[in-house]
Amino acid sequence: YIEYTNPVTVPLPVSGATPNVIDLSADFDIFIWFKQLSGQTAGSERCLFSKWDNGGSGNGLEIFYKVGGVISGVSQDGNIIVRVRNNGTTASDITYSNPTIGGVHGGFVNNWNLVRVKRNAGVISLQVAGTGTKIPLTQFATSNNSTSFDNTQPMKFGVDYTSSAKFA
Repeated sequence: YIEYTNPVTVPLPVSGATPNVIDLSADFDIFIWFKQLSGQTAGSERCLFSKWDNGGSGNGLEIFYKVGGVISGVSQDGNIIVRVRNNGTTASDITYSNPTIGGVHGGFVNNWNLVRVKRNAGVISLQVAGTGTKIPLTQFATSNNSTSFDNTQPMKFGVDYTSSAKFA
């Protein structure tokens, strides 16, 4: 996995503060390409992006894919999950389900998939497309949320904030 220490900008002239370069306090736009590898355990969550502070009043944003397959004898869809946290409270997940059979974007397994998580004017949208796609990048889920997810924790790709739930 890849981890970046929290990058900050140069000190501001008036206050001397060093704001986060990855600013999750207002509008943002995140694009991630991923490919689910075969052989992963059905039902497991694999973290694509994490900027999460699990402290008592922490903020954060994490993006996962959940492996589809047969779980307890039932065929389950693959999912993209956006998890947000503000002031120590984790909100309900924003989820996109890709149907297992004839999925709108083909299967996540062995296909490159594009996930876009965007917040604009207080609305978070989750969009999905991929190389196995039948339709282009399309919005599938939205949620109204204008609270700050900003924090000073490292930004991680391929692993969650605990450095577990690895991508591959």
